[in-house]
Amino acid sequence: MAVYRGSIRPHGAAELKICVIGDEDTVAGFLMAGIGMRDGMGRTNFLVVDAKTKRQEVERAFHEFTHRNDVGIVLINQHQQLQQQQQLLLLQQQELQQQGLQQQQQQQQELQQQELQQQELQQQELQQQLQQQQQQHFCLICCYKLKPHSSGKGDK
Repeated sequence: MAVYRGSIRPHGAAELKICVIGDEDTVAGFLMAGIGMRDGMGRTNFLVVDAKTKRQEVERAFHEFTHRNDVGIVLINQHQQLQQQQQLLLLQQQELQQQGLQQQQQQQQELQQQELQQQELQQQELQQQLQQQQQQHFCLICCYKLKPHSSGKGDK
């Protein structure tokens, strides 16, 4: 091994690059330090992650960086990882709150259905009572009409 510019690497080995995935400040600092690279195909060795960056973009960049032959180190900003964890926690809390609201709505609907069923049962009972009263009244009318009326002439 030969010493080359203060680092140890095998003879004839290519220089390996550092790739950075991080927030704007971190990436800007590394770019100002001179590690930034853009090849003829438009590929870079950095990804700036902000609130608008999708998880798939970060995963794609990480996969690309780790499968390149000219990359020796992939640096990922811990701040971004923590921020993503916080976003996941917030999403989980929102989902739990939504589930809680849905459960409350479902319980309210079930209570309303139970109340409607009770009202229907009460209406059915009232209708049955009314029908019974009408039948009794009809029977009384029929019995009254069927009784022989006294004509006053020796019914005895």
